Amino acid sequence: MAPDPDPDQEPLPAFAPAAMPDVRPYLPPTWANYVDGDFYGLQNLATQLYDLALKGNPLVERLRAEVNGLLGRQNHARWSGRSASSFAASYGQDSSMLSALGKIVAATAGIVDHLAEKLATIEHAIEQEVSYGLEQGYFIRGADWAKSSTPEPNLNVPGSNSAMDEFVRKRRLLLEQADKDREVAAAELLRISGLLMEMLNYYRKRSRIGTLDPGGLLNIGQTNWYTPRIQKLEDQLKVERQHIEGADVDGKIIGKDMQKIGGGAETIGGLMGLIGPLKPAGETVSTVGGVVSQLGEVTEHFG
Repeated sequence: MAPDPDPDQEPLPAFAPAAMPDVRPYLPPTWANYVDGDFYGLQNLATQLYDLALKGNPLVERLRAEVNGLLGRQNHARWSGRSASSFAASYGQDSSMLSALGKIVAATAGIVDHLAEKLATIEHAIEQEVSYGLEQGYFIRGADWAKSSTPEPNLNVPGSNSAMDEFVRKRRLLLEQADKDREVAAAELLRISGLLMEMLNYYRKRSRIGTLDPGGLLNIGQTNWYTPRIQKLEDQLKVERQHIEGADVDGKIIGKDMQKIGGGAETIGGLMGLIGPLKPAGETVSTVGGVVSQLGEVTEHFG
């Protein structure tokens, strides 16, 4: 006969909340537009995503409290046994999935935040090269300056052509780095979208992340409304995945950059470890392909 559960231990344990890093990335001041992208717009988007993630924390606790309240003491005894465990598995999933969503949103914010920092830093570096050339007299503000901030060599100053050639070389390398940073961020977001897709598919009974039946969490009308929208998103992600695979982004680079995603996790594997129903299986997901194939079972609280 199994011992009675500890009356002081909650049936559904607390979830680690979605979090925002104590220090956000710094965006240096910029005045031109050599690098494509709205750096401050990206940073503002990250702020909105962090805000959304943080607002979800009390909702997670509210759902968890409701489940624990129904499983709590009744006439000085707590409901336990097979039926209680089944109830926790069926109705605790919503709070667990909402907790997972908050962490995914926070991780997305971290990726967007650091992309803004990288692009702004590259823009600042190019601007510094231009400013130095102007200060030294090698460059002048030519015919295209008002339109594109493109300098021209000052032919009255010896060495101006060499200085311009060096600037063009450095700018090309920096713009190539910006393209790579965009591709890496896109690949990171695609990995995270795989986790989100698994969650959405879980509710329409098409997921491979676990064995719990999500039936009853959505009614027929909700399922019918969400299904085509989820399918459209999934189709879009397939197209994006083909683009990323064509870009040949090194998985190790992605893994290294994933250490900056925020949300209290150092890697995608760490992120999954913080998510209630999702556990990494095998190697850290951030360094291997196929997020879906690496997902573990829904066992953190309901196994």
